[in-house]
Amino acid sequence: MLAVCAMAALPWAAVTQFDMPKAQFLELLLGALGALFLVILAAAAAATLLLALRRLWRRRRESP
Repeated sequence: MLAVCAMAALPWAAVTQFDMPKAQFLELLLGALGALFLVILAAAAAATLLLALRRLWRRRRESP
């Protein structure tokens, strides 16, 4: 729980303590969320590919 509170404090500190413009902060936040989405999408594609290859391999071993 403490880690979640610390992560929530980081944006507040960036905006208030270091005079970061809110527009720049939102731009960085959207960029980070976009990168996170791409990583999740790549992981899902890799998992789907591995499951499909495993299924294909299993079918080839079972067929005479």
